Amino acid sequence: MTTRTPDPDAIRARKPHLACAILTLLGSAAAGVVLLTPALQTGLVLTVVVALLVAQVWLAFLTWYRERTLCRTIAELDAKAAAAAHLTREREDARAELARCRARLEQTNAQFDTLSTPVIPITQGVVAVPLVGAIDPARMQHIRAGLLPSIKAHRAQVAIIDLTGLTDLPPETTPVFAQVLSAIDFMGCRVILTGIDAQTARTLLKQNLKLPAETRRNLQAGIAYAADMLATATTHQP
Repeated sequence: MTTRTPDPDAIRARKPHLACAILTLLGSAAAGVVLLTPALQTGLVLTVVVALLVAQVWLAFLTWYRERTLCRTIAELDAKAAAAAHLTREREDARAELARCRARLEQTNAQFDTLSTPVIPITQGVVAVPLVGAIDPARMQHIRAGLLPSIKAHRAQVAIIDLTGLTDLPPETTPVFAQVLSAIDFMGCRVILTGIDAQTARTLLKQNLKLPAETRRNLQAGIAYAADMLATATTHQP
C-alpha cells in the first residue's frame, strides 16, 4: 500500500479559498447583526453590558476573597510567631530559674556538708572529725574544703577521723579520701582512722591505696592513742 505525499502546490492553492470562506462567514455574521431589528440589537447590547458587569463584580469578589484569605493567613502566622516567642521566653525563664535552684541547692549542700562534718577539739592538739552518712566525690570535696582550714585554725597535731557513722564510701570516692588524708599529713598533722567497718575496709583494700594514717578500733581507742602520741612527742623533745 503506497502513501500519497501531499502536493505543496495544491496546499498553497487551497489557502486563498480558506481565507475567502472565513471572510464570507464573518461577513454573513455581521450582515445578520445588521439585519436584526433595532429592538433585538438593543437587547443584545444590554445582554453584553450585563454580562460584562457580572464579570466585573465576580472578579472584584474573587479579589476581595483572596485578599481576605491572605490577611487571615498572615494573622494566623503572626499569632503563631508570637506564641512561639512567648514559649521561648518562658523556656528561657524556666532555664534561668532552674540554674538558680541548682546554685541554691549546691550552696545548701555545701553548708550541710560543713555542718555535718564538724571538727571537734578533744584536747590541746587533738581534734575529732566524725564522717556520717554516704559520701560521694562531690561531698568529699566539700569536706576537704572545710576540714583543712579547721585543722589549721585549731593547730591540731593529731586528727582522728571517725568512720563509725559512715554508711557508704563508693570506690570512686576513695581516691579523693586518700588525697584528703595526704593533705592533712602534709600539714604536719598525724591522722588516725577509727570505726572502720568490714565493707569500708574491703573497699579501701580493693583500691590498693596507701593511706598515711594509723587505725584504731573505735573513737575511744583513737583518743587514747592520740594522747600517747602527744605524750611521747613531748617526752622526746629536748
